[in-house]
Amino acid sequence: MYQLTDEYFDGPPFQFISFANWEATPYEKRPPVWDDLAFILVVNKDSLTQWRKWMEEFQQNLEKNVNVQSFDAMQNEQTKNTATFTEGSIVLIHFGINPYNVTTGMQDEGQHSLIPQYALKVPGAFYAGLLINKNPPDINAYELTYKGYFFNSPAAVATILFGNFQPKNAFNNWRPVFEKPFTSSAATLNSEKAIKCDVLQNLAIHIEGREDKVKNIIQTLDWNTIHSMIGK
Repeated sequence: MYQLTDEYFDGPPFQFISFANWEATPYEKRPPVWDDLAFILVVNKDSLTQWRKWMEEFQQNLEKNVNVQSFDAMQNEQTKNTATFTEGSIVLIHFGINPYNVTTGMQDEGQHSLIPQYALKVPGAFYAGLLINKNPPDINAYELTYKGYFFNSPAAVATILFGNFQPKNAFNNWRPVFEKPFTSSAATLNSEKAIKCDVLQNLAIHIEGREDKVKNIIQTLDWNTIHSMIGK
């Protein structure tokens, strides 16, 4: 397992709050703190070794190549093998801690979250679904998005939510229940919060990669322990 990113956001979660007001707000009146953790899990070391070997050989062949037709063939090989080895070797897992907006990890052209096609059984989860990508992988499918903790276009994405969330909005995104009273700067910052800002109120988990690998990770994780962390 390799940690990919750790993004901690302790700042105003909504546009109507200035950063100066946010900094001046006492701890007991702040909304929950948002944090993102992402990891790469190596699910097949043999495949990873073969991937590295192929990349070395591919780079050597690329340096020797001068023919346009063979160059096109090598690009096709690169696209195919990059997807094959990525899907056979690794899985990305992202934990969104107290997020204010949760997507399924893939969107359509109108920036609507794609709706997972299959429900998943995860003990204690508010929601769990599996999204199968209908688009074949291209050379950029397994590059990271600008956020740094999602693949561009993986073969499958599992979305698992713990805690209390509002129904999906018009863009098929989820928002936490704790966001409901945050309708103005006064409502957000002038009242003491029953649950402190560093308590885990909501947890969004995305697992991305090949469908069978994603399902294996879901079966491996101790969901009862993860569920027990909510409210702590």
